[in-house]
Amino acid sequence: MYKLGHCLGASLGDSVRSRIRDYAAVPDVQIPEGRWLTLPRRGRTWLTELEGPPGAPALMLLHAVGCTGMLTWFPAVHELAKHYRVVVFDQRWHGRGIISESFSLHDCADDVAAVITELELDRPIVAGYSMGSVIAQRVWRQHPDLVGGLVLAATTDHFRTNSREVIFHSGMEFSMGSLRTLSKSRTVRWASRSTVAIVLWPSPSPMSIRSAGTPGSTVNGIPAWDTTAARRAPAGSSAESARTAP
Repeated sequence: MYKLGHCLGASLGDSVRSRIRDYAAVPDVQIPEGRWLTLPRRGRTWLTELEGPPGAPALMLLHAVGCTGMLTWFPAVHELAKHYRVVVFDQRWHGRGIISESFSLHDCADDVAAVITELELDRPIVAGYSMGSVIAQRVWRQHPDLVGGLVLAATTDHFRTNSREVIFHSGMEFSMGSLRTLSKSRTVRWASRSTVAIVLWPSPSPMSIRSAGTPGSTVNGIPAWDTTAARRAPAGSSAESARTAP
């Protein structure tokens, strides 16, 4: 677990952070560890779960568009976990959510149902903010037997009712489609892996940077894609110690 406020201070500097605080206070919240959850025949997503009190009812939190589960809900999860088993995950096309050829709210609702089934949740309360609230409504319509209740925030039961909404949502669709296309670019993938080599490994050689973009390659003995092991590895450590670090 790590503190979000501390990370902001370390990455942005005190002066920038103080200016941000003039507009919005970012609480120092312990961010729980997450894990991958594989959904049969759908893909895998990043799940964060807080158990809550013994026998607590389940509460599933659905995030806003352009965010991740924890980016939307991190200020509230610990308070909610005092009373509920809290489940948060990244929707498809967001964060570390399911990668798919297309995006639809109907598929997002089916993803929620798959998470409920995979975790064996007993009719959880589904709470959604913005896009998450629309998905929550779809879950209730498509899988009513799986839902114990709804909490809807910044919501509507219909949209694209005027020109401004049409322009906004069309723009969001275009942006998400463009980002998906960009993420599939070989050049972008190579640049991302090269950045990993520069940031995460001590003094990488040009050959290490070049090989970071090659599938199956290693940097200092660690697979180029294994950023988790790299983050854990202290400077000068071996690949084996990086893989087995706690």
